Amino acid sequence: MRMRQDRQRGFTMVETLVALVVLAIGLLGIAALYLDSLRAGRTAIYRTQAVNLSADLADRIRSNRAAIASYVAAYADVAGAVPACDTTAGCTAAELAAIIADDGFHHLKAPIKRVTTPDVHIPFSPSLEAEVEPTVEKVIAAVMEVLTWKRSA
Repeated sequence: MRMRQDRQRGFTMVETLVALVVLAIGLLGIAALYLDSLRAGRTAIYRTQAVNLSADLADRIRSNRAAIASYVAAYADVAGAVPACDTTAGCTAAELAAIIADDGFHHLKAPIKRVTTPDVHIPFSPSLEAEVEPTVEKVIAAVMEVLTWKRSA
């Protein structure tokens, strides 16, 4: 009597369903990444437009200093109030730079240079944390950059 050996060929239904679930999860991940890239691109476009508009307005103000009062009147509603930085509590570098630019714009001989921690999460690794935090060397480099700044023609 001879025994028959049946070999399994092909895929079972369970294997096929598991492969389909893994493929579906991968495709959902790709779709999420695509949506994030679209959002990031749109945000970059908005930021580029804002920078271009503010640079254009700054150039107009620089070229026509006699009409600064009209610019102040025209854009008074747009500019928000900058909180006073009498103490260091709650005063960010951006607020301090805005106050300096507002109150002392005509006295500045170079652009304002901020040396702060970037707007990122502070890493756990000490070596990476040292890269993000402001150091004495970074402050000295920023001061030297401002002191040697020359207006381009």
